[in-house]
Amino acid sequence: MNKYIDQHMHSSFSIDSFTSIEEYLNTTCGKIITTEHIDFDCVVDNGRDALFDYEKYVKEIERLKNIYGDRILKGVEIGYEKTAKERISKYLLDKEFDLLLLSVHQGDGIDYMWPLERDEFLKILPIYYEQVLESIEVFHEHFDIVAHLDFILRNKDYSMEDIYPHEERLVAILEAIKKYDLQLELNTRGLFKFENVEYYDYLFNLYRDLGGKKISIGSDAHITAHYKLGFDEAIDFVKGHGLEIANIKDEL
Repeated sequence: MNKYIDQHMHSSFSIDSFTSIEEYLNTTCGKIITTEHIDFDCVVDNGRDALFDYEKYVKEIERLKNIYGDRILKGVEIGYEKTAKERISKYLLDKEFDLLLLSVHQGDGIDYMWPLERDEFLKILPIYYEQVLESIEVFHEHFDIVAHLDFILRNKDYSMEDIYPHEERLVAILEAIKKYDLQLELNTRGLFKFENVEYYDYLFNLYRDLGGKKISIGSDAHITAHYKLGFDEAIDFVKGHGLEIANIKDEL
């Protein structure tokens, strides 16, 4: 097993996982971190705020540390939408995390992972990229990683010819990631399960040519079977593009 920590995975503290933190601990002898979901006005939860109980989360980690040792880190993945800016800021005020992921999951009542008709997908694609850029400009001081830039492509019938016209938008996103010293994520779920290899190849070439370096690798696991999904191949993919793997282990 490679030495890197999986920097994107969810436990039962997230709305869409039933896997306990302890189950992840039993899959490895190394350190783990869960990055639990926060999405305000969550479309896939009928517009309710998808929050987890932070105090309960902290207590559970402390309990598990007494059993498994100091192997568990605290993380969060927060979904950005313009209407949630003030609530995100307020949420972050009194909480401590070891790693924070910035994501865009939805907009205007649409979950970006939903299958969409082609015309609707092509209409929403530039809106998604603009929302990602806005999220970085607004919250870059609070986050470490910009997660899954392939999210809008999942469950879509697209070709790279649909992506190329938005290169200027992608360049702006990648330049912001570099400018604010953030990490661009290689989401192995997007790479392998959703088969977005050609997209990531294009994205990483752009990032490298802009002078970007830092790549975070995360499986986006919601079950233990997906923990470190395709990590060895992903490591080779990152290094093959002349980029560097940024991992929280290097800061411990």
